[in-house]
Amino acid sequence: SSDGKSVIDFFLPSASELTTLYNNKTKVNAGLKKAGGMTIRTRGTYWSSTECTSTGALVLPLGVGGTACYTKDSSNSKYYARCAVAY
Repeated sequence: SSDGKSVIDFFLPSASELTTLYNNKTKVNAGLKKAGGMTIRTRGTYWSSTECTSTGALVLPLGVGGTACYTKDSSNSKYYARCAVAY
């Protein structure tokens, strides 16, 4: 930033990154709990930054894994966004 302070860059993970998170969610949640952070839901659907159509993005249902293409409109507002920090 122009004032000399540090800026943290958050981003919405890709479908591939969310799949990696899903495959390691037990270990990731253990680390998040130990650090005092908010754990990843074991059920629920997360948006990815990966677009699948001009009006859709891939989502990952954490209860079952895999991905699906959902439209990016208010009818799908019940899904979660889990931003990540690059390090």
